[in-house]
Amino acid sequence: TLQNYDIDKVQVASAGPGLGWKIFPARSRRAPAIPGQTNQVSVWILDKRGLVGEHKEKGKTKGLEVYVEMVKRDIHNISKVKHPCFLQIIEPLEETRTQLVLVTEPIIGSVHNVLAAFTDLPETVPEKYKIGKLSDQEIKFGLLQLSEGLAFLGNEAGMVHRGISTETVLVSLNGSFKISGMGWALSLRDFDASVASWQFDFADGGLLWWEKVQRPPLGALAPELVKAGGHHHAV
Repeated sequence: TLQNYDIDKVQVASAGPGLGWKIFPARSRRAPAIPGQTNQVSVWILDKRGLVGEHKEKGKTKGLEVYVEMVKRDIHNISKVKHPCFLQIIEPLEETRTQLVLVTEPIIGSVHNVLAAFTDLPETVPEKYKIGKLSDQEIKFGLLQLSEGLAFLGNEAGMVHRGISTETVLVSLNGSFKISGMGWALSLRDFDASVASWQFDFADGGLLWWEKVQRPPLGALAPELVKAGGHHHAV
């Protein structure tokens, strides 16, 4: 897949649970990747070996397995949703022993990157790849796009997201907000009415990285998605 793209070696963004995806700008060597639009794309790389090296806490082997399966479920779910407010995938997910690779529409960064002025990345991002602080108007427009996307997800696709956060909302090249992070999504058709089936339990504190990324950030969750008594005072 990557043979068809010229990839910049500088990481310009990160996204996904725990910001595990590294995002690089690239250009298609063929016709525009998106018909009628630019040949610019974003290449996403999830470095399994690198994650284990960065987060050496107890449970890293099992944690990596759970994390990778959640990421694969995320991409599978996004691929099924055809709506302009969701991340557009150009090349299907590819997995090797050491990494996952994905090609999408061009992304400037996650909202987390933008709010941190891109200082949350391991290296300095060239100015040409960054955007400044979002204006009030841009934020309002972005929230409207999120509302439209989530309404479509529930009413038309029959799913509930459960994982909206600054790590899973992206800013595209044209400034639009894009929804990703559907590893926690549930199908309403298979929905179990029992509360415990769709709530997240934070009783263990979730202090290790591998524990944190198995659930959405607590601060971004609606109260009804948190199991009663299932949160730790240290979270």
